[in-house]
Amino acid sequence: MTVSIEKSHFTGRDEAVSLIEAQGKFARDGAMAAGDLEDVHWHKTSLLIYVLEGSFQTLDAASGTLLMAGPGDRISIPARTLHAARCPEPATYVVGFESEQAAKSFRPETPDSLPACSIDDMAWLSGGWTGTLGPMKVEEIWMPPLHGFMETMIRLSVPEGVTMTEFIVVREVEDDAGQPTLLLHLKQFDSVQAPVTDQVMFLNEIREDFVSFKADEGHRITGLSYTRLPDDGLRVDVNSAASGIVFAELQRARS
Repeated sequence: MTVSIEKSHFTGRDEAVSLIEAQGKFARDGAMAAGDLEDVHWHKTSLLIYVLEGSFQTLDAASGTLLMAGPGDRISIPARTLHAARCPEPATYVVGFESEQAAKSFRPETPDSLPACSIDDMAWLSGGWTGTLGPMKVEEIWMPPLHGFMETMIRLSVPEGVTMTEFIVVREVEDDAGQPTLLLHLKQFDSVQAPVTDQVMFLNEIREDFVSFKADEGHRITGLSYTRLPDDGLRVDVNSAASGIVFAELQRARS
């Protein structure tokens, strides 16, 4: 999980707020005076910072990279990511929080309190899930974590037959800085079991009831996330290069 910047992402405050709210997040205005680099810290919530005026520097502690953002740029800071920030000149911005409650309870956390990332953080996905995606029935079965691995099989079908089968393996690895992280390997097959996708995705964000992965540009699937919903529900968001974001809301399968 790393800090990233998207250049020339928006044109003004109104557009920034619209982009934040379109993602189901909570927008709040902010300002920062010019000053020295903050102490390295992390947050329990992810942040999207839309810079309106001034300049904003963010240090990604894992890589040691210092990123510079200016008006129109968006800074993305995943939850549980060590970083620090400073403004060479006074800056104003809009922050996208995961929720209004996340904004109210927001505070920096010290590096020594950062929990290590583990496949056990995904244990809540274990078991069977079923639901629909458009006209298709979706069935997922997740094996519980074991020896640093977690696997699932996914079947998409219509009354006439199976349209796609998917296999996912998530495993514990170390990133370039030697920190624990998760790696996802996705394989997809069509209705006659011909290979469609074979790619790797990297952990983007993980917290108690959410996990997301992203892929480098050029892959068929660019983003994949799982969100635990109330009443034993699960939302799966898939971002594909061809069709953008689609999602399915599943319920835990009953035996």
